[in-house]
Order: sequence, then C-alpha cells, then structure tokens
Amino acid sequence: MKTHTLFFHPEDHHNFEYIRSGEKQIETRAGSEAYNQISTGDTIVFACGEEEIIKVVRLIKHFQSIDELLKEIPFSDIMPWINSEEEAKATWLSFPNYPQRISKFGILAIYI
Repeated sequence: MKTHTLFFHPEDHHNFEYIRSGEKQIETRAGSEAYNQISTGDTIVFACGEEEIIKVVRLIKHFQSIDELLKEIPFSDIMPWINSEEEAKATWLSFPNYPQRISKFGILAIYI
C-alpha cells in the first residue's frame, strides 16, 4: 500500500471541506502517470494549505472521458455544490491542463 498526497488550491477549500464532512465521498482527478498509480487500499492525504485529511481509498475507477464517468456516477456525488451536469463538465475543464490530461490519461474516480 502506498500513500499519495492530493493538493487543493485555497480557492477550492470548499471542496476540501466537503471531504472532511464526509458529504463528498468521491474525489476525481484528471489522470497522470502518478495518479494512475493510485490503488484500492492506498492512503490519500488531502492537503489544503496547512490542513490535511487522511482517507483510505475504498475503490478507484478509471474512465476514458468525463462523459463516460457521468454515465456511471451522478455529478452531484462528486460536486455536491454544482447544479447541473453542464456546470460540472465546465468545472472539470476549467482546471489547468485537465482537458489535455483527460485526453491522454483519462479521469479517475477515487472513492474514499
């Protein structure tokens, strides 16, 4: 089992707080060589500034695209503060390098 650190930018602190409260139990990340190494049973350290939350990966699923992910997982399970699937897609695509990384590595759903 490995430990991975996933960072949140300060402007995404609300997302971090949804994980802390347990309301958000699925975190998504655009794939990368490092992220694609995350496995069920690994430990995730979520970090936002000086704060940390430690969770164990219950399950990880890999999808080739956002559309494929959304066929299986409702957007509200991933982004409870978002009001529509279109808004969720726009949010993912607004993150730096996400479109390129998803195209190359897919997108991961990390169940915590």
